[in-house]
Amino acid sequence: KNFIAKEAISSSILTKNSLALFLNSTYEHDNINHITMQKTHLVKLAKENGFNTFYISNQTEVEAAFFAPNYIDTLKTKEDYFLRSEKIGDLVLLEEIEKHKQDFTKGKNFIIIHQRNPHSPYEQGYKAYKGDIDLFPLSDDVYKYRINSYDNAMIFNDYIIHSLFDFFKNLGPKTYIMFVPDHGEALGENGKWGHAILDFNVAKIPFYASLYNGD
Repeated sequence: KNFIAKEAISSSILTKNSLALFLNSTYEHDNINHITMQKTHLVKLAKENGFNTFYISNQTEVEAAFFAPNYIDTLKTKEDYFLRSEKIGDLVLLEEIEKHKQDFTKGKNFIIIHQRNPHSPYEQGYKAYKGDIDLFPLSDDVYKYRINSYDNAMIFNDYIIHSLFDFFKNLGPKTYIMFVPDHGEALGENGKWGHAILDFNVAKIPFYASLYNGD
């Protein structure tokens, strides 16, 4: 109920660039002035319309360069819990949102949660996950190792996404939740790997959205 899933196109193949374009609602390649001025920055617009603003990330603060820190009430990046992040990966995000659970029930809130998984080296992201993560066994074959570790990372990713949606579903207030990656990943299509390449398989991303506790 109230759930949609669609294909989308990323704004860029690199995280920092993609976030800057996504948050500032601009696509023109030379529109750096618009991005720098932040006149239509989503966090700025949320703050001006009475929302409490949160950015909780398992990425480094370098990736948050265009996150309009002047308009963010709560800003958390990997540096704030570095050792914990290195040990448990994106599970740290579930711990952090639990710490702010009461904050999320007060007034209107605009919350950005930024994952790291699935990102190479894929096996590092899910090493602390206790679920059925070895469905795809790792081998000495480089090709199979990369594919299978990615697939295992996606199992972990499903768990993280499910946990995030479930958290806000049970939070209580009316909640709109959207999931969108900052870029995709090439996994051997046409001999290409990774994401720092101009390729449609990198630009193609999923978009999920739902509404909880409202019509």
